[in-house]
Amino acid sequence: MKPRFLAFIITVVALNMSCWAQSSPTARTAPKSRTANAPSLNVTQLNSTLSALEQSTRQTALDLARLRIDKWKADGATRDQAQSNAQSLMSNMTNALPGMITAARNAPTSLTANLKLYRDLNVLYEVLSPLSDSAGAVGSKDEYQQLEADTQLLEASRRSLADYMESLAAFQDAELARLHGRSAPTGQGSAAAPGTSSKKSGPVIIVGENGVPKRIVDADDDPEPRKPVRKKTPPSPVQPAAQSTVQSH
Repeated sequence: MKPRFLAFIITVVALNMSCWAQSSPTARTAPKSRTANAPSLNVTQLNSTLSALEQSTRQTALDLARLRIDKWKADGATRDQAQSNAQSLMSNMTNALPGMITAARNAPTSLTANLKLYRDLNVLYEVLSPLSDSAGAVGSKDEYQQLEADTQLLEASRRSLADYMESLAAFQDAELARLHGRSAPTGQGSAAAPGTSSKKSGPVIIVGENGVPKRIVDADDDPEPRKPVRKKTPPSPVQPAAQSTVQSH
């Protein structure tokens, strides 16, 4: 009986220790507290966009290769320009674009890789869209329909990538705020006194007309310093009084 009773006691102690370990606040909350407030980024959206972009641009390259631009009802200069644009598009989609897609896929949180891809998509769209319009004007109906569908798919990928880059910028802003919050001085968030100008801090991205960032400047560098506002002296009341007297006569 004693060995069985001893084994029973050991089993009970082991179960109690296991239950205590599972119900310990440190064991339950330690993994969650580390990532509870961490910003999230939807990388699945980027992967879906890149996969769709790969398929659509392969089809676009095939459609460009099937164009019979020499049969278009246009002058020689127009046909030569259209042929040159088609060759440039095929070369980019075959040689340059796949490497940019791979770079963005391998580094989904890299703003440089995604921005480089986004700028290339802008260039492709600005060339493909007019070529599609030309096919509709002087080319065949089938050529126009194919290029128009390719243009719409490229535009959809470009917009999706732009949305992802916006979320990526928010993600990096949150990370910077979290890092700066650890070492920020205690009085940094106090409001400025009335009458004093609050100075901006941090980089500012100057965006062009096509939505592509052109350059980055420092917000602290104010190119046109504001001049102090001087209060104007109110007009003398003597002159209005004299006018009112003349009107009464």
